[in-house]
Amino acid sequence: MTTSTINMNDLESVQPNRPPRLVTGENFEDWKRCLKVFFYYTDYNQWESIVNGPYMPKKVEGTVTLPNNDPSTYIEGDIKLLDCDKKTLGALILCLHQDIYNRFAEHTTAKSLYDALCEFYDGNEDLKLDRKAQAEKEFNSFVRCKQESLTDITNHFLSVSSNLKKYDEKLGNYEQVTKLLDSLPPQWSLRIKLGESTISP
Repeated sequence: MTTSTINMNDLESVQPNRPPRLVTGENFEDWKRCLKVFFYYTDYNQWESIVNGPYMPKKVEGTVTLPNNDPSTYIEGDIKLLDCDKKTLGALILCLHQDIYNRFAEHTTAKSLYDALCEFYDGNEDLKLDRKAQAEKEFNSFVRCKQESLTDITNHFLSVSSNLKKYDEKLGNYEQVTKLLDSLPPQWSLRIKLGESTISP
């Protein structure tokens, strides 16, 4: 399994003793990243259960490896991994608002529940590409809204750039700072010149 880089903003938003809540589908991308951070911190085996589970005990008969459906023959390692699957499913259910859980209650493993959530809220590949294109358009056409203060416009810009980064779009510091400076109003031209003088591509 390939491990992706975890964003520091995600680390700051995760509470170690409380799984992140999915209240609506609108914050699904943020929730997915925070969920990964939560399991990385609390029990990485539980994240493995979501990605690669559920665990299936095996037995060897001669030269053939077969599924083992006899609990009386399970070894300690089997029991621990099966228990991990159950705990992971419970933790994942605790993350979900009741209305969301009711929609997916038929899923009995953490992996099937997580995969169903991703399929429902992420959409198909065409929808993902549309969302990425919209995020790119929003970034490229970013302008200051009327009456925004410097703090407001900075927070607005960080929101737009963070949204684009959700789709694994790489944004360099120079590109981001230049875009932000270009969006400032004319009366702040001195600040723009001072800012640009400190940036190198």
